Amino acid sequence: MSVTIAEQTSAFLWSLAMGAGIALFYDAFRIFRLAVKCSTFFIFLQDLVFWCASAAGSFVFLFFVNAGQPRWFLFAGGILGAILYSQTAGALLMGSARAIIAFLRRVFGAVGRFFARPLHALAQRRQLRAAARARRRKKSYKTFVKHFSNAQKAGIMKDKRED
Repeated sequence: MSVTIAEQTSAFLWSLAMGAGIALFYDAFRIFRLAVKCSTFFIFLQDLVFWCASAAGSFVFLFFVNAGQPRWFLFAGGILGAILYSQTAGALLMGSARAIIAFLRRVFGAVGRFFARPLHALAQRRQLRAAARARRRKKSYKTFVKHFSNAQKAGIMKDKRED
C-alpha cells in the first residue's frame, strides 16, 4: 500500500495541529500554576498527568493518521507545531493569563483588605480589652496576696501549711 504525497502532507499538517494542541494543554497547567501556588510534589503530579496524556494522545494520533507507523516527519511536525504555538498564540495566551491573574489578585486583595480592616479593628479592641482584664486580674491577685499576708502577720488567718 503506497502513501501519496497528499496524504503525507495532510498527516504532517495534522501533526502540526497535534503539537499545538499538546502545547495548549501544557499552557493550561502553566496557567493553573500561575493562579494557584503548588508544592513541588503537586507540580510533579501535574507533569506526570501531562506527559502520560500527551504520550497517549500521540500514540492514538499515530495509530489513526498513519496506521500506527511512526514517521519522522510526523514527530517533526508535532515538535514544530508546539514551537510555533508557543512562540505565537501561546505567548499571547500566557501574557493575557498573567495580566488577568494579576488583576484578579489585586481586586480580591482590595476586597479582602476592605473586609479585613473592620475585623482587624474588632480584634484589636478585643485584644485591648483582654489585656485590660488581665491587668485588673493581676492587680486584684496582688492585692489579695498583700491582704492575705498582712492578715497572716496579724494572726487573723493561719496558713494551713503551718499545721
